[in-house]
Amino acid sequence: MVKDLQVQCYKNLHIFVSLVGGISGFLIVGLGIPSAILFMMCWDKDWLETISVKEKFGFLFNGYKRQSFYWEIIIMYRKILMILISVFLN
Repeated sequence: MVKDLQVQCYKNLHIFVSLVGGISGFLIVGLGIPSAILFMMCWDKDWLETISVKEKFGFLFNGYKRQSFYWEIIIMYRKILMILISVFLN
């Protein structure tokens, strides 16, 4: 779209590129990364006290009890939901 500056905003091509970029970015960054981290933490939940797991995920669960190691991911999803509400209900 940089080559053709005559593309009108919020018309055919512009809205398509915006939706594809926005939806794919939201799915990958907004939902995919926290889901992948949660999956990896659940996979390693029996070894949460080992040094190697603490080096990878310790910043996410060090402040929580061992049985609630996933709580930071829930906080991430809550933040994403608040951003979505503030953007789309504005």
